[in-house]
Amino acid sequence: MGVSMQQTQQVGPVELTARSVVVGLIVAIIIGLAYPYTVLKLGFGPNISVVSAFLGFIALVLILRAAGTNARENNIVQTMGTSSGQTAFMCVLLAAFDMLNDRGVFSPAIHLGTWQIFFWLCSASLLGVLLAVPMRYHYIEQENLTYADGLAAGETIAVLHESKEAGAGGPTKALGYGGLVSGLWMALLSVVKPFSDTLYLTQSMQSMRVGFNWSILSFGSGLLVGWRICLAMAMGMVFIMAISLAGYSWLQGKTERWLR
Repeated sequence: MGVSMQQTQQVGPVELTARSVVVGLIVAIIIGLAYPYTVLKLGFGPNISVVSAFLGFIALVLILRAAGTNARENNIVQTMGTSSGQTAFMCVLLAAFDMLNDRGVFSPAIHLGTWQIFFWLCSASLLGVLLAVPMRYHYIEQENLTYADGLAAGETIAVLHESKEAGAGGPTKALGYGGLVSGLWMALLSVVKPFSDTLYLTQSMQSMRVGFNWSILSFGSGLLVGWRICLAMAMGMVFIMAISLAGYSWLQGKTERWLR
């Protein structure tokens, strides 16, 4: 009768550990250094949550061989890597000030100092955290939409650690093969260049850099989001594209008449 509550409680998997923080810092440094170059090279920011989760699994399981590591520890690593990548993406936007200064838009020129950049990044991060709660409630709970980025990261962590615990390497191998195929596809389009990596339907679309990119990552994201949402996004894209092309042609015609 006198069994205490502490004896009946079961201790679950530990999430915040020293090794998860150390590995998370290392992954954050790697992502923070590589992400600005990746954004400038590709023109968009790829999914860094999956990359951070994969790097965390490699460090915790394959390199450290940490006993008792679990998916929650990897989630800490993934979160730190994603936060670092998003902060690095904000740093890319600072190049806009230099571009506008070179064009003489600002008079006098605006040069941000260290503390100005620090407080700008802190305020932007705080704003993102505060807005994440109401936006999550609206889009995920009320609209029942799929958050593709978070779902992909969660599925990656679950597949990796469930396969490790069950001793089955099938899902892990499939994930590795998918990453290898995606990397080879990107190298093929970037180095060999048998054809353009972006399909432009018209010359106007090419001048505005509006087209369809051949990406395995985009295809996988579409499978996660679902056909209904993908179809709605495609219809919206076609609608906006038609309005943009019509407005561009009209403005181009007006400009030619004015120059005459």
